[in-house]
Amino acid sequence: MNANDPPTRVSALQRIRPILDLVATLTMTAAALTVMGVALFSSGGRAGGGAPRKPPVEAVTGLTLRIAPEQVVNKGARTVLVEYTDYECPFCARYAIDTYPEIRRRFVDTGDVEYVTRNFPLERLHPSAFKASEAAECARDQGRYAPMRDVLFAHQRTLAQVDFAQQARTLGLDVAQYGGCLDGRMRARIEAEQADGNRLGITTTPTFLVGRIRADGHVTLVTRVTGAQPYDTFKSVIEAAMRAN
Repeated sequence: MNANDPPTRVSALQRIRPILDLVATLTMTAAALTVMGVALFSSGGRAGGGAPRKPPVEAVTGLTLRIAPEQVVNKGARTVLVEYTDYECPFCARYAIDTYPEIRRRFVDTGDVEYVTRNFPLERLHPSAFKASEAAECARDQGRYAPMRDVLFAHQRTLAQVDFAQQARTLGLDVAQYGGCLDGRMRARIEAEQADGNRLGITTTPTFLVGRIRADGHVTLVTRVTGAQPYDTFKSVIEAAMRAN
């Protein structure tokens, strides 16, 4: 360009480009914060949308529970891990698939830890969860809880369509007895476990309580684990409780 050339006009786009760049930066920042919020929320299903979040691991005091005789497997164990679950909760399924098998292999099958599963169906969020809990408890009464648990989590997204009679037949259960059991026989047991969970401050599934089993069958609870945490978290908590025993 020489001195005789007309001055170059700044286009409208050039004038507003700094503003556009600022808007883009703010938009990307907001998106990143949204993703972080979703990630932080993904530790479990909640009974109420406004319920405060709990830390993943926390010590508890003054809480006790009693294990039902039909739930006792490792009679000599002094440490117990209690799981409060909802069969329609995706985080419960994640734990059941990714973490529970290693806990069972390392601590339960060896007889070192008693493992108890309790029902905490979040019915406002998961309309099929209560019936799934009934199906699981009716299978427990015939000694086939574990395989029915696997079936429920495998069909989690279609629980409303599951033919429980057919599943019972596949698992070798007495179908007539099972059908009669599904007709409300387990409702009181499940509601009692829900009430006990409320007493213990359970608001999220899955939630786990680790404790020491006393000679009278009662459990003194020492630690709460909230959400589908990785195996190493459970390992540390369980081993600490075992050392304390």
